[in-house]
Amino acid sequence: MISLAEALYSLPTNRLRAVVRARNVEPKMLALVPDKRQLVQFLASELVMPLSVKAAIIGCNLRQLRLLQIVTAEQDPKMLLWKEVVERAGGMRLEPVLSTVMAGLEERGLAFRVEQGVFVPDAVRLQVPMSLPDRYTIARCLDQYDAQTVKRIRMTLGLASTSDTKAANIAMIREHLLADVSHARLDQEEREVLDYILGVGGMATALEVASAVLEGRTDDFFRYDWQNRWKQGKERNAIDRLLARGRLFVVSHSYGFNLYLIIPGDLLRAMTAEENKEFWAGAPPELRPYSAPVGRTTVHSNMVRDIVSVLGFLAMQEAVRTNTGHIHKSSLKNIARTLSLPDERYAAFVYAISREAGLIAPQGEKQVYRLTEAGAEWLRSDAREQITSLFNGWRNGAIWAEMYTDPLQKASEYRSAGDMAKLRSAVHELLKEHSPDAFIDISSVADAVGFRYPLLLVHIGGLGGDIVSSPTTFIRLLICECLTWLGLVEVVPAESGTSEEAVAPGTKKGGAATNAQAGNRPSLPNAVAFRLTSLGAWLLGSPSEPLQSPPSEDRFILQANGEIFVPP
Repeated sequence: MISLAEALYSLPTNRLRAVVRARNVEPKMLALVPDKRQLVQFLASELVMPLSVKAAIIGCNLRQLRLLQIVTAEQDPKMLLWKEVVERAGGMRLEPVLSTVMAGLEERGLAFRVEQGVFVPDAVRLQVPMSLPDRYTIARCLDQYDAQTVKRIRMTLGLASTSDTKAANIAMIREHLLADVSHARLDQEEREVLDYILGVGGMATALEVASAVLEGRTDDFFRYDWQNRWKQGKERNAIDRLLARGRLFVVSHSYGFNLYLIIPGDLLRAMTAEENKEFWAGAPPELRPYSAPVGRTTVHSNMVRDIVSVLGFLAMQEAVRTNTGHIHKSSLKNIARTLSLPDERYAAFVYAISREAGLIAPQGEKQVYRLTEAGAEWLRSDAREQITSLFNGWRNGAIWAEMYTDPLQKASEYRSAGDMAKLRSAVHELLKEHSPDAFIDISSVADAVGFRYPLLLVHIGGLGGDIVSSPTTFIRLLICECLTWLGLVEVVPAESGTSEEAVAPGTKKGGAATNAQAGNRPSLPNAVAFRLTSLGAWLLGSPSEPLQSPPSEDRFILQANGEIFVPP
């Protein structure tokens, strides 16, 4: 069998350069490499490092990941023929598209086309995430039955055989199931069961299916050895009948005796052939311009002013560090009253980025929050430098993490600032590619990020189990909270059909804010669209025009009531 070094040697020089860039190989490591032969030998040892493989797989887009799963689905790590890979993915009509996707995998050093086959290194094969259906084929599932059970499935399907050997029956059943993927011979209940399992990705527990489709008849699946009663002709429901026809199989997965109903991967691909063709040949999701008329918009430009309010509060009031590692909640409530958005969640964000930017820190024996030397220097900086330091503190920090259900990091928790920075950078890279002059539909951002980085939120590593419910929620919080509060985006609130959960926390429709629900939900309205401000375009690296210096004043007014007024 071919080795990784041989596969690399078959690539042209420009493709090897792409592999080096994609896998972040240190250039100084290549300085003393004299020729291509020693280069591929060096790369062969570098590309199998577990962390390097993990980073390369996480960086795959959705099509690259799916093709990698198809190539590595077989238990036997033999080299698959390219024709067989194309047939599994959807047919020879998709060969040009699949060749482009395969070239992307080669540039990431994950899979290689060698002669007529596809080579995947063992180090990559072991780390490719796959669902249960991808791990099983019809032949593998049938092979787990004894010869009499396989014969029973063949007879149930009405197939005549000249040979009663187990291998011959398995081959005949497999050929029949892949050729006849319609629901024509199934009753209504059997169709509903298959459609439900297809809709959830090809796997589900029997209790989930019974609750959703079989009118809640879960008692059928609490009986001993329920997964084998169809073998004695004692079918009780549609699931049993589908098991008897070989369209469903029961497998044990994860810890304990957890039984799942699955549709084998090859049968699943045959049943969703048309969807697969659209997946490969359709246009990838991109940012969509907001098509509806834009009415009222919201821009928050008071972040610097609110930071100064926090610094002033800490100069006048004693606020200590608690066991959570943060300022006391009563102090946050008092700070919230002085801010332009008077709610605790926004106050917590302002406090967090003040910490991340190094403006404040707990000091002394009592751990009282005070202004630092960096904070004093920040007060003397111009507005552009001030907002830049705040943005960099949030982007690279871990104290405030919008991808968690509880954004503030507690002292007992570990959060990887590097992993969180990768999540934010993935969104920033997408936003800066689009013209900042047009409003963008927020829902399209989640679709585009999900296509480009399907594993980023799930398999980034080290994020723990307290992640928000979905990538869509993370995207919405990042845009509608963090980027909006920093003044980097202008948002279009949902004017009509806004639920009470979408308005500011503690705010009744048409009423004033209360503190009962403060801090539990986002502070801004449920936005439907956004666009980058000139400041946001400049900070993200996509300026539409040169950033103008903000207006400044060299005087202030001390009013009779003790308040200070600083124009503008």
